[in-house]
Amino acid sequence: MEILWFTDWKGLGQSDEKGKTILKFESSLLLFVRRMIICLSDVLNEYGLEGYKEKWVEHEFPLKVYNELRSALLTLKNK
Repeated sequence: MEILWFTDWKGLGQSDEKGKTILKFESSLLLFVRRMIICLSDVLNEYGLEGYKEKWVEHEFPLKVYNELRSALLTLKNK
């Protein structure tokens, strides 16, 4: 996994070459999904749906993605 920072963000079609690596690591898919769910759960528990919207103004909490990740984790655990 590599997370890039773009000083001048131009959208998802932008070349990765213009980004600066700010975090790079290797992880199993299962561990990565678990960590994402833990982080999202912490944010949801701390702020709630309304509090998240107030804090992040332009975006609602990614509830659909959160639930999809939780379902994916259950599927991975059952394999």
